[in-house]
Amino acid sequence: MTDVPSSGLELILAPFASIAASLAEQNKMIARQNELLTEQTALLKKMHWEANKSRVIQETIRATHAAPLLDSMQAFLADRQLSLLGTIDEIRDKRLNLARLGDGELRLMLRLDFNIKFQRNSPALQQALKRSIDIARDNPDKLLIGLPQTYRDLFWGGIYGELWGQFQPMVEDIRCFANSHISRPIMFGVHGQDAVDAWRTIWDGLDVAVVTGKGSRFDLTPELFDNVKSSRFEYSMPEGAFVDVPRMVEVLKDDPSDLVLLSLGPAGTLIAAELALYGKWALDIGHLSNSYEYEFKSGRFPEAVPHVRTA
Repeated sequence: MTDVPSSGLELILAPFASIAASLAEQNKMIARQNELLTEQTALLKKMHWEANKSRVIQETIRATHAAPLLDSMQAFLADRQLSLLGTIDEIRDKRLNLARLGDGELRLMLRLDFNIKFQRNSPALQQALKRSIDIARDNPDKLLIGLPQTYRDLFWGGIYGELWGQFQPMVEDIRCFANSHISRPIMFGVHGQDAVDAWRTIWDGLDVAVVTGKGSRFDLTPELFDNVKSSRFEYSMPEGAFVDVPRMVEVLKDDPSDLVLLSLGPAGTLIAAELALYGKWALDIGHLSNSYEYEFKSGRFPEAVPHVRTA
C-alpha cells in the first residue's frame, strides 16, 4: 500500500477537522441556548406565579371594595326577588307577564353610549325600558319585572357597581321582582330536570305564539315544548327590532293564542310589558332553548350562538 505523505494526509483531513470544529461550536451554542431556555422557563414560571398572586390580590381588593354595595343590593332584594323556581310558580299561578332586565337592558337604559350587536341605543329606547318598570309598578297583578341573579363575580360586580346606584331609586317602591336568570344556563345547571318540568307546566296544553326575529336561530326544543297544544311563529326584525315594537303589540294584543313567548332581545322585554296592559299573557323567555341545550346537550353558550341563521 502506498503511503500518503503527511502533508497530503493533512490536506485530506483538513475539511473534516473544520467540520468537527464547526460542530463543536454549534454544540456549544445549543448548550448555551438550552441554558438560556432553562433560565427563561424558570423566569416565566416565576412571572406566572407573581401574576397569579397579583390577580388574587386584585380580586380580593375588588371584592372587598364591592362588598358594601353588593351587600346593600342583596339586602334590598332579599324579600323582593323570587327564587328561580319561585319565579316560575308566580308567573304560572297568577298568569303574570314577564319582562326581563338583564345586563344589556340595564346598560341600554342607563348608558346612552351603550349598544348591543343587534340593537342600537336611543333616547326613545331608554324611555321605553323605563316605561316597562312603570307598567310593573302600576300593574303588579299583571306584570313582573325580572332582575338578574345577585352575582359577585368580576363581570356582574362591575355591572352592579356601575349601575345599581342609579337603578335602585327607580325601583324602590316595587315589592316583587322575578329572577331574570330563569331563562339562563344557571336555571338548568342548578335545578336540572326540575327546571325543565317547571317551565313545561306553564304552557302545558296551550296554544302558543312565538315571537322572534326573522331568520332567528330560536327553536322550540322538544324537551321543553313538546307538550304545547299548538305553536306558530310571528316574525319581527332580526336587528333593531325596537322600531317594530308598536306593530308587534298591535298584532299580538288580540292574538287568539293562550300565551305569547318572546325571544327578541330588549324588544321582547318591551312587548311583554306592553301586552300586560291588554291582558295578553306574554313571557320574555330570551335564550331559553339555547340555555337548555348548553346545560343538557353540551351546546354552545347562548351568546356564542349567532342570532340569525347563516347559509
